[in-house]
Amino acid sequence: MRVIHYLVAIAAVLLFVLGVKAVAPVDGGKAYAGERVSLNVLQIQTDYAKALPELKIHDMTFALD
Repeated sequence: MRVIHYLVAIAAVLLFVLGVKAVAPVDGGKAYAGERVSLNVLQIQTDYAKALPELKIHDMTFALD
C-alpha cells in the first residue's frame, strides 16, 4: 500500500514540474529583452486617490432615538 502512495506522489510531482515548465518556460534569465520601465507607485496611488469622487455620507451610526 505504501508503494502505491509513493508512486502516486512521484507521478504527481512529475506532472506538476512538467506542467509548470509548459506554462512558464525558463529561458536562462532572458525573459525580458526590452527596455526597462520604472513605475512610481506612490505617484500612481496619489493620482488614483485624487481621481475618486467625494462621497457625501449621512452617517447615522450613533444617532439613537
